[in-house]
Amino acid sequence: MDAEAQLTLPKDQLLYAQFWFAKATHLDEVAFNHLFAGEIDKAEEIWQKKDTASSLQNRIVCALMREDYRRAVTCAETLYGNPLYSDQFVSAVLGADGNADVASLAFRFLDVLCDEAEANQLLPFIDDDAWKSHVEEKAVKPLVDSIQDAIAIAKKSKEKGAEARLNAGEALRENTRSAFQQLKGFLSATDLQYQMIADKLGLEILQCGIDYFNGSDEPEAAHKAMSLQKYAQSIVVGQMAKDRCKENVDILQKIIDELPPSEVFSEDKAIRKELRYYSSLRKISYAVTLLKRTKSYVLSIKSKLGASHSYYLNISTQLVGSALGIIIAEVNEAQSVFSADKDDPIAAISRNLGFTHVKSVLGEAWKATKIMDDFDMESDFKKNTYNKNRAILKELCEKLGVFESLYPPRTSNLKITLMRIFAILVLALIYGGIGFVVGGLIGLAIEGVGLSGAIVGVIIGIGICVYDCFKQISV
Repeated sequence: MDAEAQLTLPKDQLLYAQFWFAKATHLDEVAFNHLFAGEIDKAEEIWQKKDTASSLQNRIVCALMREDYRRAVTCAETLYGNPLYSDQFVSAVLGADGNADVASLAFRFLDVLCDEAEANQLLPFIDDDAWKSHVEEKAVKPLVDSIQDAIAIAKKSKEKGAEARLNAGEALRENTRSAFQQLKGFLSATDLQYQMIADKLGLEILQCGIDYFNGSDEPEAAHKAMSLQKYAQSIVVGQMAKDRCKENVDILQKIIDELPPSEVFSEDKAIRKELRYYSSLRKISYAVTLLKRTKSYVLSIKSKLGASHSYYLNISTQLVGSALGIIIAEVNEAQSVFSADKDDPIAAISRNLGFTHVKSVLGEAWKATKIMDDFDMESDFKKNTYNKNRAILKELCEKLGVFESLYPPRTSNLKITLMRIFAILVLALIYGGIGFVVGGLIGLAIEGVGLSGAIVGVIIGIGICVYDCFKQISV
């Protein structure tokens, strides 16, 4: 009963009639005889002889049976574009007193046709501007909806980790590529709807790339993120969206330009971790620790890439530059005591006490400098920064006598040995003299051996001399 009731409504009767044959003239009867005989081509030839509402309608149905959308659209434009034909069609279906919105006939026809065939399949055959706009609107909505749905799916990957964001961004790009290309065919870049969906899509893909890079430790993270970000930059339209994409692409490009070769990625990661920690600690001891903790990584990079590789020289220079900055800061802070008011007695006391501290700081600075001397550096940095600051530090150390404290003068071993020998010879002579005297006195006490006793005493003294001499030299 519901179906029968629907068919009694004028608009529904017209809708179904738009897709079925009509018989209103003698030519229609002749054509139908051929059609019933299976001779559709002959039937179409007869209907093509004269344009009437019924002949145009029957040609539309035949074209649709053959899926010939070009001929169907052409005949429909003639039928619904001519008020005379469209009125005849309505009268044939509803009767002379039938009442219907003739203007909507064409759009209802197009709506059904778009449901059966893809809108972009019909558009090339449509000449009427109003029809084209209507079909484009019908085509655009499902495309926009599919892109919106894909964006919503990608957004659900937030807070699920870097890899999930990468996969979401790549899936969003691939799953919307076809729909977005079709949308570009239907809408111009100045169309507000196009701008909104293009910017929304591009910015979500951009954010996927940003989230992935910020949370990933993979060596290729920057390059994978850049793939997403450059695609996003290529599709956005609005100026704000363009500016945001450009800013992030430029930042990431700078990071890529500074990336280490893949074979030293682990060393670079370890060095940068140390740099982040120690660079903010403004004590020379931390600078020394930084240099010592990273030296093995620097040597590993050097062995893998070579001493002349630009990356090796750059990362080594960064380490020296960071350490040098810490050293300069602490030396300058220590020297600030000398700028105190000379007439202020308290300042004078502080200055005297600070003198010892300054010497200590300079000593530590010089020790750190000797460590930095072993690091290779970029030529410009070494010439214009490192060597100049090293020379200034050396001059300060010399003026304040720091080197005397660090490296006190030492007497050579040869000089010490000669001094020992000289002292021993003097003692030996003394021993020999004593022996001569003692031996002579003993000889006088014993008749006839006075001279012999003296000689024996001298020999004993000289023996002691020779023994002690060789003993001390061996030491």
